[in-house]
Amino acid sequence: MLRNRHPVRGLIAATLSALLLACSGQVSFGKKDDFSRGESSRERESPTERMDAEENPLRAAEINVSLGRGYMSQGQNEIALQKFRRALQVAPNMPIAHTAIAVLYERIGDDSSAGKHYQRAADLDKKSGVMNNNYATWLCRHRRYKEADRRFAIAIADPFYKTPSVALGNRAHCALASGKLAVAETSLDQALKLDPNNSVALLAMADLQYQRKNYFRARAFVQRYESAQSASADSLMLALQIEQALGNSGTANQYRSRLRREFPQSAQTRSIDQEGAIQ
Repeated sequence: MLRNRHPVRGLIAATLSALLLACSGQVSFGKKDDFSRGESSRERESPTERMDAEENPLRAAEINVSLGRGYMSQGQNEIALQKFRRALQVAPNMPIAHTAIAVLYERIGDDSSAGKHYQRAADLDKKSGVMNNNYATWLCRHRRYKEADRRFAIAIADPFYKTPSVALGNRAHCALASGKLAVAETSLDQALKLDPNNSVALLAMADLQYQRKNYFRARAFVQRYESAQSASADSLMLALQIEQALGNSGTANQYRSRLRREFPQSAQTRSIDQEGAIQ
């Protein structure tokens, strides 16, 4: 029997990162050390850029953020960081610039700097659903659950937030992580009413029902999740645990085989292999 785990956490972390990228349009690669050097000779400020920065700093900042995203998508992280820093030099109170550089810092392992910029973006746009969701997500990953919940509540209350189901799903994840199952279930119900195919909410609800020993309901939510998107290591692990709890060893073994075949390098596969070695 596998030990009780929280199979949705890895998926949620990855999905939330993707959602942040969707909100702010960013991708980043590389290591922290890539950004320790000065300006590259390949990328210097042109006279036109200097003029734009002097005459219209907001426009110049927007251009630099856009360029930074482009450089990140090409793997040119050093130049991307220069662009984001330049944007913040000319427009230090631009929330999206703080979000862009926060995502970059987080991806390269400078989590402290990432948190500062996520917070700054949320403080600058106090009622923004996007900015508060982003910062709350970071807070949740650092187990600052009460602060995260407050920020999620602000995000959900934003009438102009286009994807409140995202914040609701994230809020539920934090509630699950902190043991507040009732809060989690309420948030997940609301998220799924807004977006029945919200994969984060579906898998989190499956995990919630599993924790409550409602195994048939848990299985149903896993099946809905797999109808909404391809199976993940997390969904297969949870499905395995559900089938074990129901006493369906044959089906559990099928999920175990799929995990090894489809996600051989995953933490979930390592976990079941370790359990097998112990037994």
